[in-house]
Amino acid sequence: MNKNFVIKIFIVTCIIIFCIYFLKLNSSSSAASEIEPELIGVSIVDSTHLKLTFSLKVWNNGVATNNTEIEVRRTESGDVINIIQIEAVPNGSGKISWQVTLQDALVDGELPTVEIKDGSKIILDSDDNTMADDQDYIKANSPAQEAVLLVVNDAETVTSMKNALENNAAVIGIDVSESSDYEELDDKKEVAEYIIDKKGDDYANIEFLADMFELAIAGQKAIDEINDASDIEEVREVVEDSNSRKALGLSIIDYNKLKDAEKDAVCQAVYNSGTDYDEGTIEDNLLAIKDKYDDAVEKYDSSDTTTTTTTTTTTTTKSLIKDIRQTITETTGIAKVAEQLAKLIDANKDKTTDASIKTEIARATKTIFDRASKIAYDDMEFVKEGQITIVSAYDSSLYVAIDRTASIVDTLKTSFGAGNLSSEANKLRKEITISSISGHFNDKEVRFPINAPVLDKAKEKLVGFVIKQRDLNIYIPHDALNTKSENGNVDKIEIICKKPQDIVVTDEGMTTVGNIYEFEAQKVLKDESGLEKKEQIDKFDSMVQIEMSFANEDVSNLEDVSKLGVYTYNEDSKKWINVKSENDVENKKITFYTTHFSKYVIAEYNRSFDDVPKESWAYEYIKDLAAKQITTGVDENNFDPTGKVSRAQFAALIVRGLGIETKDYQGKFTDVVSDSWYASAIEAAVDAKLVTGVGSGKFNPDGQITREEMAVMIMRAYRSKKNINIEKESDKAAGVFEDASKMSDWARSAVLAAKATGMISGITDRKFEPKLPAERAQAAKLIVELLKACE
Repeated sequence: MNKNFVIKIFIVTCIIIFCIYFLKLNSSSSAASEIEPELIGVSIVDSTHLKLTFSLKVWNNGVATNNTEIEVRRTESGDVINIIQIEAVPNGSGKISWQVTLQDALVDGELPTVEIKDGSKIILDSDDNTMADDQDYIKANSPAQEAVLLVVNDAETVTSMKNALENNAAVIGIDVSESSDYEELDDKKEVAEYIIDKKGDDYANIEFLADMFELAIAGQKAIDEINDASDIEEVREVVEDSNSRKALGLSIIDYNKLKDAEKDAVCQAVYNSGTDYDEGTIEDNLLAIKDKYDDAVEKYDSSDTTTTTTTTTTTTTKSLIKDIRQTITETTGIAKVAEQLAKLIDANKDKTTDASIKTEIARATKTIFDRASKIAYDDMEFVKEGQITIVSAYDSSLYVAIDRTASIVDTLKTSFGAGNLSSEANKLRKEITISSISGHFNDKEVRFPINAPVLDKAKEKLVGFVIKQRDLNIYIPHDALNTKSENGNVDKIEIICKKPQDIVVTDEGMTTVGNIYEFEAQKVLKDESGLEKKEQIDKFDSMVQIEMSFANEDVSNLEDVSKLGVYTYNEDSKKWINVKSENDVENKKITFYTTHFSKYVIAEYNRSFDDVPKESWAYEYIKDLAAKQITTGVDENNFDPTGKVSRAQFAALIVRGLGIETKDYQGKFTDVVSDSWYASAIEAAVDAKLVTGVGSGKFNPDGQITREEMAVMIMRAYRSKKNINIEKESDKAAGVFEDASKMSDWARSAVLAAKATGMISGITDRKFEPKLPAERAQAAKLIVELLKACE
């Protein structure tokens, strides 16, 4: 072969290889340059500081003292705010956020907007210079919580996690101020280490992160108190303190059976000869304390103690019950009765945990308030005008009742709070009752006027009013009514109860019980000449509670009394709409809350579907939700029980089920259209912290919700009502599902907690199948169980 030809071939081959390499390199470089960090979050740190969060790890190559890099406006079209400085925020890796210092402070209620003007200072973590979009534009209602989760999940070291928590405390909802429990800890890094240990792969929501932080604080605080104890007496104070005991996970039942000397022996074991529990993490140290406590309690547990303790308690209980009854029957003056009851409670704090004592105190309290707060008929005037009755209480009697009721509640609340009766204390309400007599029951209209000066006095003393008729009670809090009007001087406010004769219920499947009621509230304005003018109150300043009774009604024709609910009349659709309410079947009354008056009726609503037979496991669940109008069928006759559920649909179910008030959509997510049927429900669910987005400012409303996602939403809703610790609840169901390892780390605790509370079940006894798309029937069951659990 010709030598020159071979050389030519070699040279051509080299050129081709070089060209291919060059093209690949250029292509790779172009691809890299297309990756641009987007501004995904703007959160208000305080009135002069904003935090900007980017989609990629970035850092600020230098600082700025003017508006050349970004532009901040007070509102979307408002004035530009001058910038003092832009600097990298030292949180997590230190490469997630910028902090912007403003020259002029924000005003309350302003939602500032930020626009990238020059992205040359935004540097990718890989050191590739890149430009952000010129039109990157973000509003302050961006998901700041998601930005914080980026920071926390990126933190791998104890120091970086500590910084991430402290710098983002306001968004997380945790207290790290100088007066907080966190600040009092001996070693705050222990908390950060606990958060890292509990992180798993990543924290998926801010609420779980906050729960873990509070758990760590409570645990470390209890450990510190034991470590700092100088003797067993101080250890005993920790062990017997309810909050510390809860943090340590110590059972008190068997401990309380022990004799005093045996309790000292248990605390001696926990004291550990003064040796500190500091060998491991918070969790390790908590476990070490619990092990010593449990071993000692088991060792010293004495069955003889039970008999002795019970006998002593029983004798003392009978004596205290007798004293309480004598106070009620023999003491003169209702204020004096309340004072004497408070003294008895103060002197017997150690006995008020007994159930029979609590029952007796509750009975005594009811007697006191029946006498103190109810306006006697002798102190009222009844004026009949045709079918209208006007029920007026004398001002002098109302003033006395207001002062007396306020004083009695304050006295008893103080005593109850100090006497292990905190839940009973919370039930005490400052209110006075104005009742119509039974002879007015058949009147078409009853009016209850209350003069403005009386209302102002009640508001000052935090005293509300109860308007009472034979089959209804209206509870009006002290802050629900105001005596101001732009149209003149308010002389009085009237609460009006009508029985409209022109409305009948014709809705298919609905059976009414009792009367239809129409409630109204109006201000009566009076000018200097005495001329009156009426002004309708369309909305109260706070929630009003209404109880409607069916105790005097025949319910024998109903299919299920427990399915009774309250319905309000929609003037536009001419239909009766279910109101979120609670049916107390035992006492035959239904309670609901409202911010405005309307027309109401108690009714049973039966709705069935062709594709959900009575034999179906889901029949009662679906029927229950349909009766409450929380869910509807896919068409007039079918429910489609095995159909899939979208994220938007399930969010709407929870919002309707819990009766959460919806508002106009504020544009929280880029993929939720403001005029879509679910927009306001998603807005309400996010505001109530029941749901979060999927990241990058999106909600994915049409995405099919999985079984584990459904469990997470349900437990957030349950926690919002019952204030439970999801992590602790989940421990009760540990090991129940053999496929727990397939659950996402952010969902596992919620799934197990939902199982522990009885709200959720598996596909089988041992399998949950967390990733399967949820079905409509399953969703219906979960909403029903949630509502039961929240009652």
